[in-house]
Amino acid sequence: LGATLFHALLLRKPIDEPHPTRFWERKLKGDLDFPTRQKLSKYPRALLAVARRAMHPNPVERYQTIGEFARALRDFVAGGTNWSAPLVSENFEDESWRERFRSTEPEAFEAVSGAIVSRAPLGALLYHVDRLSGGVALEFDGTMLEGSLPGDISAVWTEDDVMREEVPRFPRQGSRTYCFQVGALSNHAAGIFRDFHQPLAVQSLRLEPGRTYRIRCEVDERMLSLSIDGEIVAEYEEKLPFRSGYWALYAYYPGKSFANLRIHQ
Repeated sequence: LGATLFHALLLRKPIDEPHPTRFWERKLKGDLDFPTRQKLSKYPRALLAVARRAMHPNPVERYQTIGEFARALRDFVAGGTNWSAPLVSENFEDESWRERFRSTEPEAFEAVSGAIVSRAPLGALLYHVDRLSGGVALEFDGTMLEGSLPGDISAVWTEDDVMREEVPRFPRQGSRTYCFQVGALSNHAAGIFRDFHQPLAVQSLRLEPGRTYRIRCEVDERMLSLSIDGEIVAEYEEKLPFRSGYWALYAYYPGKSFANLRIHQ
């Protein structure tokens, strides 16, 4: 679909290479015949960015569902946000993730087969260490592992200064903290909450144990949105614009798995 979009915009193929062997070598490398900087001004850059991401040589950097791809096209038509390629890409393949993430409890999370799995007896947060500003989106593959107690595979955005201490803490009450909760209330709801408890936009939803969901959380200007598998399940508009803050993964009970984490701006 990305190649078709490229062809429709430029009236030529993404890789103009007649020799079959060289074509496949270039395709595997992602070596596209993209417009030069001088010619790029002739085309809608945001739409070309959608095509380019859809054709990324690394599958995990592409749109993960057809719903995500369709939404990017709808955003362009509506004049909406053009999200960047991932600012952060984390696959939890080795112990180096500990340099980029810090948890509220020792050993609350463990890397297992390319995913991070919760081990804390109750709730725990795993913060990305960088404070981010501007429009930001966090997406990940979330799974409530079979046999685990039902609970959150969620995310939190907070403007609180949680990283001041060596061991980060839960955000203070009233500190502009927003919870994008999936599997909330013992797996009975999904939606956006303020300070973990105040519902802003919530609907009934039950996750299937063992099934992996692509979860996306956006903080953009004054808008918050939560999507599951490319479909928006909750949106909320605040009165004041958002400032800088931290993203965190939020798990309740052991056995909540997070993988293929990406942060976009």
